[in-house]
Amino acid sequence: MRFADDDGVRKVFDLSSPMQMLAKLQWEAAMEALILVAGSGGPTMFARISVMRALNRRVERVFNPDRKDHHRGRRKLARDR
Repeated sequence: MRFADDDGVRKVFDLSSPMQMLAKLQWEAAMEALILVAGSGGPTMFARISVMRALNRRVERVFNPDRKDHHRGRRKLARDR
């Protein structure tokens, strides 16, 4: 356990593993982007992306074969049918 004193506020961080440290850094980046948007009208898309990454950091992306197949080859025009 480490105690950090920033601006008079005591926070407790358990930084025993690199994954917890990475999660803390991701949340800090997300909150910094939100503060930038709220304070000075910064880029909202960056704030959204960083928050979504912080929320979904433990979700494993898997391939879904049931999705719609891509169209292969040239598209046919209605007049060529």
